[in-house]
Amino acid sequence: MDEISRLSDSLVSSAVLSGVESQGTPSVSSNNDLPEPVPATESRCVLEDFVQCSKSHLWKLMMSFYDRKGVESWSQGIVPHFITCNSFIGSSYAKVLHGYIRDALRLNKLNTNEPLYIIELGAGSGKFSYFMLKALYEMRDVCDFPFNKIVYVMTDFTENNFKFWKSHPSLKMYFDMGVLDAGIFDAVNDDKINLFFSGKVISKGSCVNPVCVVANYLFDTLYHDIFQVDGGQLKEGTSLTHSLTYLLTHSLTRDRFG
Repeated sequence: MDEISRLSDSLVSSAVLSGVESQGTPSVSSNNDLPEPVPATESRCVLEDFVQCSKSHLWKLMMSFYDRKGVESWSQGIVPHFITCNSFIGSSYAKVLHGYIRDALRLNKLNTNEPLYIIELGAGSGKFSYFMLKALYEMRDVCDFPFNKIVYVMTDFTENNFKFWKSHPSLKMYFDMGVLDAGIFDAVNDDKINLFFSGKVISKGSCVNPVCVVANYLFDTLYHDIFQVDGGQLKEGTSLTHSLTYLLTHSLTRDRFG
């Protein structure tokens, strides 16, 4: 795992569709007017040749990065997060949930004597969790569902984030009230959540009320495949994982002629 962790910061992935290779990262737009980059063939290290995207080693490297960095992924500005981790967006989500509760109660879809679980997948630093829960707390007097029956559940796959949440002073009040719980959950492999504070287990069929799920910046980190429809033909993309040297050579070539 240590070897994978050291590699994870210096590897990139290239995708191929119909035999045409597209180099670089998703944030770099392609420009057909630029000359072909000159690959640094001598220093390029291929970790994994072209494979089906969902089977790429890149996913394990990414998971290793988040596990190793923990909340520093966000606190050090490595991973962008402000757009979904601020009081405005937390309040907006709380209002959407409040509207759902109102509609569900009118249709007799909720039991006010049973918990209403709000599960956040990939809670990361927990900043969004705090803002949404704070907004729900401030709305408790105008919500028709009893606030003490709402249970917000923070989850992530890495124990480093979990330890950070359960000891954070800003979350302590909600943990003590029983309206906040937490558990380790890998959205790729797990099918149940063991709640740390209540000791309960959330699994298929275990909840009386519908489960509400929050998933900000989650699906782009789950194993997936690449497909494209071209001229009525379905094509599958494959992924190549190699060292950063080749990407840097490509970027420098773009800048030189751009």
